[in-house]
Amino acid sequence: MTLWKGCLWGVLICSQWAVAGPKGHKLKPASAQHVSRQISLAPPLLIPMQVTSGFGRRFHPVTARYAEHHGTDFQAPMFSKVASVQDGTVTQVAGDPISGRYLVITHKNGWVSKYLHLSSIKVHARQKVSKGDIIALSGASGRTTGPHLHFELSYNGKLINPATLLFSGKSGSSGFTVAPANETQPAAPAKIQPPPLPRIVLVSGKAGRMKIGVKKGNKLIFAQPGDKVFNNFRIVSRGKRYALEKILNAS
Repeated sequence: MTLWKGCLWGVLICSQWAVAGPKGHKLKPASAQHVSRQISLAPPLLIPMQVTSGFGRRFHPVTARYAEHHGTDFQAPMFSKVASVQDGTVTQVAGDPISGRYLVITHKNGWVSKYLHLSSIKVHARQKVSKGDIIALSGASGRTTGPHLHFELSYNGKLINPATLLFSGKSGSSGFTVAPANETQPAAPAKIQPPPLPRIVLVSGKAGRMKIGVKKGNKLIFAQPGDKVFNNFRIVSRGKRYALEKILNAS
């Protein structure tokens, strides 16, 4: 019996080590395809969101070294309104030399969102917040080259690429959604809807190597400035921004 108990404890300890990893080990990002819980997220910014630095390994502009980027950076002028992406409870309000002023919100079903480099925070720890509530103003606190919002999302302790969810083809007009694997979605209202218009949902890269994501309905395509998209629209530059211009008499 003593030998049997010893073997059982060995199996349990090894199993926990395999799940949690050694102390200090970073969790691997989780794929949105393996997420089975439903969550509908509001955009973390009230202004059009432009990605300035994506999720994953990148060349850090401050340290000049390659490192993992655990979130997505969105362009945000100083004092832009930052919103909670879903109902939840503020579980941390803090600051440090790297992240600057930041806050963490815990949502249902194991989801957690984090907002970094803020100029000011409008909520306090243990406060309940609703989806879309203004929780902070963006800034440039901490280690950064300029004002922006660094947004992180995790599910059951594993990092999620926010852009993967945003461009998964399941986003709603108010945000982006991960649909449950074992539930059916409610039927849409029985009324005729006008055909969706294309819209720019992602701008990344540098001059000469721009990558612009244009979405129409559930279809997402990537193009460059000046390209013709969805038959009768063209991507045009308007100063520091890009827009879709309808092509008259397009065939």
